[in-house]
Amino acid sequence: MSTDAAGTAERFRHPKRGWPELVQALGVLVPILGCLYILRVHTYLGISLYPQQFGGLILGLLLVLSFVLKPATKASRTDIVPWYDIIAVIVSFVLTFYLAVLYPTEAGLYLSYLKPHKVILGVLGIVVVIEATRRMVGWPLVILVIVFVLYGRYNESLPGQLAAAEIPWDRLAVSLFLDPGAMLGIPMTIGTTMLFGFLLFGSFLVLCGGGEFITDISFALMGKYRGGPAKVAVVASGLFGTLSGSAVANAVTVGMVTIPMMKKAGYKPEFAAAVEGTASTGGTIMPPVMGATAFMMAEFLGITYAQVCIAAAIPAVLYYMCLFVQVDLEAAKMGLKGLPREKLPPLVKSVTKGWLTAIAIFVLMYSLFALGLTPERSALYSAFSVLICSFLKKETRLTVRRLISGLQTTTTTMLEVITVCAAAGLIIGVVMQTGIGTQMSTMLVKMSGGNVMLLLIMIAVVSIIMGMGMPGIISYILLAILVAPALIEVGVNPLTCHLFIMYYGVMSFITPPVCIAIYVTAAIAGTSINKAGLRACLLGITAYLVPFVFIFDEGLVLSGTPMSIVWSVITAVIACSLLALVVEGYFFSKLNVVKRILACVGAVALLIPVSHWMGWLANLLGLCIAISLFVHELRVRRHRLALDLN
Repeated sequence: MSTDAAGTAERFRHPKRGWPELVQALGVLVPILGCLYILRVHTYLGISLYPQQFGGLILGLLLVLSFVLKPATKASRTDIVPWYDIIAVIVSFVLTFYLAVLYPTEAGLYLSYLKPHKVILGVLGIVVVIEATRRMVGWPLVILVIVFVLYGRYNESLPGQLAAAEIPWDRLAVSLFLDPGAMLGIPMTIGTTMLFGFLLFGSFLVLCGGGEFITDISFALMGKYRGGPAKVAVVASGLFGTLSGSAVANAVTVGMVTIPMMKKAGYKPEFAAAVEGTASTGGTIMPPVMGATAFMMAEFLGITYAQVCIAAAIPAVLYYMCLFVQVDLEAAKMGLKGLPREKLPPLVKSVTKGWLTAIAIFVLMYSLFALGLTPERSALYSAFSVLICSFLKKETRLTVRRLISGLQTTTTTMLEVITVCAAAGLIIGVVMQTGIGTQMSTMLVKMSGGNVMLLLIMIAVVSIIMGMGMPGIISYILLAILVAPALIEVGVNPLTCHLFIMYYGVMSFITPPVCIAIYVTAAIAGTSINKAGLRACLLGITAYLVPFVFIFDEGLVLSGTPMSIVWSVITAVIACSLLALVVEGYFFSKLNVVKRILACVGAVALLIPVSHWMGWLANLLGLCIAISLFVHELRVRRHRLALDLN
């Protein structure tokens, strides 16, 4: 695989003597197989495939690439494939053949037959998946998988409700390897279809200038205003995040441009790092991709992907709106100006230059919401639209070489995604085999005494802790099977419940001490992780509060009558604006303690649902405080301007 295709080439080794040809062949083959499977070509050929068969085929091929491309340690040589990785490659090829060809006869009715070869292959499969996961995403997820596997074997020795019937090693290995609800289960199916489709779409779009279009349009729209670079970071990260769904990738891609510009404009390094980290994290809660959790959530809840996106839209907009207001107030407080007009790309030119991106996104939205196609087909058709439209302009044309590069980039990105999905499947397999999910939910409900608010607070804390250092999709899966049933048991709407745990799992990305998005942005900004992390918590304050609101007020997830939805959105917008004033301590001028307390009271009052007359009274109080504060500050500003003129 070429350096360009690999994207982050420094992470991979570059062996000689036949290995490059293998890597390039698999880099092209995997996306082609993915496209053929999504288009159901095999059915037209009369071939029947289990989802687990296809998942096993892609997993096996990507495991081969993982052991060829990713060294075991940072100190390992990058010019050769050592003997132990050659063994791992051979094992991965054997597993590929076994799962892709023999799965129908080895699983199904014959799953419970613990033949020696099945046990051996099961152990080998689990070991290579764990090792590949360690190389691709590090130790935290690996440790978690090992803990769950050990729990599956020795849980009988644990006290209280944590105890269950222990599972012998041979049965545990076979079930985790071959059971449709384990390693090759829901996460793997989603990873090899929906996620693959969006990764291919994103790769093609970036190759045709989609990333440059997002940056240019953000600078053209926001660069000239006060604190322009920070506003560019918010807008660009929001737009980029809707496509990438990865907080870290978002932070690196956009942050490398925006953070130095924010510092140059006058923002403190910790503020610049916090803005980019918070804005990048928002990409994991912003439809349509939502860090892949949208696909998983739809599968868990048995609803359409479009329903998840619609429900998540308003809370995500509130998140970015509050962040944008705080950035603007910080710029006003510091007296910062926008960028000179001559340094900004022209808006009309930026828009016309990005016509291909606009067409691709239109195709995606139309396929999803108008035609009602599956997410994977919608993403694939959008990728095809990029490919076709690219030939209309020389600068965007996808030549054979660029097309191959796009396919290889997709495969490289899938290395991490699919290993993570396989690891998640192992955890789910243990949970399903032992029933720990039900036991955990029962424990949480008992500890809260059935009090919904207390249970929400407990689960919010647990969600942040469980999300620390974990990929977003993993933290969501764990929370969905371990703690979400507790909320559903006390009467919370399943959709809002899953959005709640997703939000708090994601907020671990900016919550110290383990805040992976801030690790990246703080390094770029050259500042303290803790300082940037604490500032990011304030910038992301909406995400800490709004989930509690939409649990009790479903208008924010666009559920209810039109009037109730409109009222919920209006009051939430005003409340989030007041929260921004409280955090920044500034409106037209510096706010004293009394005004900040009043703004805080007003925000809380506006966030109270109106299901009871007390809620209406609280909302009206909040509106009165907001209007009074605005009018008073406007008068003070006019008075000061009049004095300055005199």
